[in-house]
Amino acid sequence: MDYTLPAPKFFVDQLAETEVVPQAAEDTDDGGPKWKRYRARGVTFQRVWLQGVLLASDEDLGEKIGALDDGTGVIELDMSKMGNVHTLRAGAYILVIGPLTTDKDDGGHYVKVHKLVDLTKAPNREAIWFLEVIEADKMRTEAREAQ
Repeated sequence: MDYTLPAPKFFVDQLAETEVVPQAAEDTDDGGPKWKRYRARGVTFQRVWLQGVLLASDEDLGEKIGALDDGTGVIELDMSKMGNVHTLRAGAYILVIGPLTTDKDDGGHYVKVHKLVDLTKAPNREAIWFLEVIEADKMRTEAREAQ
């Protein structure tokens, strides 16, 4: 994992624009990249920062697999590296950060969650999140245009 790359804030639907960035041989392990690099909306990244409503049943969380709905789309979450997720319930508003990964079977994206925060009790969390993503996107666009 290259921690010098940012973990940009995205809406789920913006992840549809991602493309894989080719990596140099020294960036790979055993002939294949350990974590792919992606590029979308003018930024190269491995990890993403998403927020939204957890869509999962208790049975799904027992397997540490869930889905996040941010109002623009739904993305699968792999929470196998997370400790205790049994306290989370469907409908919780959460923040997740982790590497974006492509499913080998269907080519869809999912996030291998490394950080998860329950923001359910935070007032105005969703409205603030939308403003943060819009502002981040605006700043990326202005930076690209200035080049």
